Amino acid sequence: AWEIAESARQELEARYVLQDGLVHIAVAGRDPSRVLVIDPVLDYATWLGGTDFDETTATAMDANGNVFIAGLTSSLDFPTTAGVVQPALGLIGEEDAFVAIVSADGKSLMRATYLGGSKDEDTFDVAAGNGLVVIGGRTESDDFPVSDGAFDRTYSPNPGAASGFLASLSAAIDSLSFSSHLDGTDGSTT
Repeated sequence: AWEIAESARQELEARYVLQDGLVHIAVAGRDPSRVLVIDPVLDYATWLGGTDFDETTATAMDANGNVFIAGLTSSLDFPTTAGVVQPALGLIGEEDAFVAIVSADGKSLMRATYLGGSKDEDTFDVAAGNGLVVIGGRTESDDFPVSDGAFDRTYSPNPGAASGFLASLSAAIDSLSFSSHLDGTDGSTT
């Protein structure tokens, strides 16, 4: 970031700030009477997905700068990796949730897995830390993978509604630590 001062650049300190769920750029020492130029540097950009529908719905970063991405996909060729929780799409023509990990430098897809049952799944949020990856979303699958210790193992929304879910995977997304349905009393959990 810089200001134009007397036909010359005057560099300013700038940083990203998260406020009310939005990313802002805070600039220190700004003179509002001068032209301000903010030219952020793009660290990397990449594609993630297959040949069908893919949508990223949430991202998080761990302490090492690795990026955890959650979303939904109907791509049979979504780039999953070996040794993950669910290497294949639950059912052709339906959407599964996915979780992927991209290295901090953006140069490699470290891990990627599907997560879902025989019908549609959506994810709404992802968090990473303390050796776990946690995702939340909704499912229309009565065979969505739930763990033995889940507080709600039964898919039981009202007709036409979906069940919410909460799932915790290991940091390497190679095992499902915990997974449960989250059905509300009206069966409309989203």
